Amino acid sequence: MNVDLGKIIEMFEERFGRRPTTGLLALIGLGVSALMIGFIWRNLIDPVGTALSDEWGERETYAALLRTLLTSVIGLFIFWLLWRLLFKRRMETLRDESAAIQADAHRLHGSSSALNDESRRLKDETQGLLRDAQERVDEWKALLEAVEKDGHKLPQSFADLLRRTQEQAEKLE
Repeated sequence: MNVDLGKIIEMFEERFGRRPTTGLLALIGLGVSALMIGFIWRNLIDPVGTALSDEWGERETYAALLRTLLTSVIGLFIFWLLWRLLFKRRMETLRDESAAIQADAHRLHGSSSALNDESRRLKDETQGLLRDAQERVDEWKALLEAVEKDGHKLPQSFADLLRRTQEQAEKLE
């Protein structure tokens, strides 16, 4: 059974808020610290103090000191093993998350490149259409000036201009 303490803390924080969660975690930390200090006092400091006191020559004192030292070394070794195991699991989790993030980044990069290419193509097409439209406007201005000068004579290019304008309108549709 895998219990994720981080998710439990997140759920607690969502339900009760950040300050109560911080307070609860502080109380838990202080309680664990007090228990560990008591454990260290009873099993390491007190026997060493007893061994160094006037009862130094007694056989039980040596046995208690040896038991305390062996227990401490074994406890530190077990703590070190557990710490390495937890660290290794955390690193594997981070490596998996990093790989997933990199895969998403590569996928998004490919999508953004395709969108960028499409954007450039549409920009070029729009600029071409704007140039064509500007040419038509210039031609219509020239035609309007010609009609204003000689109202009774329409230039032959008027029919061609009208045809090209209709073709351009069909392209835009």
